[in-house]
Amino acid sequence: MPPPAWQKKLLGMLETLAPSLTLNNNIDAAWLSHDQKVVQAYRDDPLVHPKISVSLFQGMAKGGQRCLEESNTIVKPTLFVIGGDDKIIDYDAVHAAFENIQNDQKKEIVLTGDYHEVHNELNKQKLFDAIWEWVNDLFQLS
Repeated sequence: MPPPAWQKKLLGMLETLAPSLTLNNNIDAAWLSHDQKVVQAYRDDPLVHPKISVSLFQGMAKGGQRCLEESNTIVKPTLFVIGGDDKIIDYDAVHAAFENIQNDQKKEIVLTGDYHEVHNELNKQKLFDAIWEWVNDLFQLS
């Protein structure tokens, strides 16, 4: 979830002035999964908190940008599985990285209606079936 331009500028300054400063990450636990048990477990986990340090956020942003810029160097079979209703990732950036991959053994699967943790969705069998189909096609297992 990219911050607004003014926040980006402020984060750049804070990275130097106060890198350990923590801010709210603005992630709602309900965006993780439709499975309320998963959401509640996240909310109840004492190690989970709604904060992110400026340096961690900046490192993740720079890492994401590097992944996008260097995705054209990926030559191995690659599978992207994305929740179609994921409110946490930037789908356009993920899709751009996918498009940059320079091999024919790549596949992007968008699971319509799913949230961020596709492996923790109520219909996770749909995910496992999609992965199996990709592996099967890749290695001609059938």
